[in-house]
Amino acid sequence: MIGESMSEIESALPTRRSAWTIPRSDDWWDNVVNGPAYGNDRWINDFRMPQEVFMKLVDAIRPSLVKRTTNMRRPITPEKRVAITVWKLATPNSYRTVSAQFGVGVATVCVIVSDVCKAINETLLGRVVGFASMLDIMHGFQRHGFPHCMGAIDGSHIEIRAPTVDPEQYVCRKKYYSFVLQAVADTRLLFRDVYAGYPGLAHDSKILHSSPIFCHKYTGIFRPDQVIMLEGVPIHPVLLGDKAYPLMPWLLRPYDDGESPAADRFLLRFNHCRNFVERAFGLLKGRFQMLLKCVDMQLENAVEAVVACCVLHNIIQTDGEALDWDEGSIPDAPQNNIVVPSVGNLPRGYKRLGVVVRESYCAHFERELNMGILWRPTHH
Repeated sequence: MIGESMSEIESALPTRRSAWTIPRSDDWWDNVVNGPAYGNDRWINDFRMPQEVFMKLVDAIRPSLVKRTTNMRRPITPEKRVAITVWKLATPNSYRTVSAQFGVGVATVCVIVSDVCKAINETLLGRVVGFASMLDIMHGFQRHGFPHCMGAIDGSHIEIRAPTVDPEQYVCRKKYYSFVLQAVADTRLLFRDVYAGYPGLAHDSKILHSSPIFCHKYTGIFRPDQVIMLEGVPIHPVLLGDKAYPLMPWLLRPYDDGESPAADRFLLRFNHCRNFVERAFGLLKGRFQMLLKCVDMQLENAVEAVVACCVLHNIIQTDGEALDWDEGSIPDAPQNNIVVPSVGNLPRGYKRLGVVVRESYCAHFERELNMGILWRPTHH
């Protein structure tokens, strides 16, 4: 099930220093990929992005990837290191298969993928994944019929090897080892917030309570935080989640089916807009097919790789535009002096305010209907 066992990787490690200089074939990378016949269609198919965007990505993280030359070997170029990493993430191939493709040792591929994923996250995560363009995000949801919405939130399980510490905590309800990728997506299918690594046994609401976005929204320090009046109720930017999430003033969940005709009409818009996060997950896993099977990495490296996939997804989805964005709005971790309620312990008035906010949306949609403003789902 796992593409590469640790013993297989260890068996490929050199037993003598001179093994570093064993000749391997660089022909495919040096002469095919970098040859004149390897057009943009091939780049997009093999590396998920045009060559121009690929080079822009390499330049963005180049300072973290430059290695010094030694007497034993020439360093692998940043371009090739990024190509190896993207290939590993984009395919279901094992480390050994990637090694043969690029003419690089198995153990070296392992190190390269880990190093490049960390470089991507340290350099680009805060710039590429965030809410810096909040007005654009909310305009996108407005066009789809849901005003003042900052994103749709959900979690996706990533299958992994059994962790060495507390493995039972990582067995999800489908009985495989996993951690959860919690993400917020917009109507462009871009990830605006990601939080990865929580054990697969945990409920979505517990993961939410542990995440930075919950801390910052609950305490009111999230920025930007425009407030509008909707049917006489002050509304902060809202997230849309499924029934696994608690109802809060800034996180709406669906009504129960058949609660009322007005609630059913609310659900049509709600489900249409919440579906953007599911579509974003589907696109992510289609691009980075490593995520479709058990991720053959240690837990820490697997989390880094999944977050790097989200960063790369945004870069690809915007055709490189995301590399020019400003910093996002959510820090990496909650501030130490902030206390948030545990799961199931939200103040009663806070939950009641969530009901009021949801009812204001429902009333707003009914008023539009009575005015003859008809809503129809659009996929543009």
